[in-house]
Amino acid sequence: MIKAIVDLVIAFLGLIETMTRSMHRAIVNLGWGLVFLAITLLLIIASMLFFLWGLYQYFAILLSPAASALIVSLVALVLAVVSGWIANRRVR
Repeated sequence: MIKAIVDLVIAFLGLIETMTRSMHRAIVNLGWGLVFLAITLLLIIASMLFFLWGLYQYFAILLSPAASALIVSLVALVLAVVSGWIANRRVR
């Protein structure tokens, strides 16, 4: 009877050890995934800022700086609305 209980406890501890290793591996992979996701998001934000800045510079040559700022802000607003709409559709 005691041997069966000891064997059960040893098997349970072995299962816990295996699950701990598996969870550790999953957590490390999740951490690296989050790091690369953060880098990707920063690069996307930087590219959008440069795109909008270039658009502003282009329109500033053709129009006044105030009109250029208005056009670029409208473009940014449209991009934000479209992005929010896509995110909302993906969550549902």
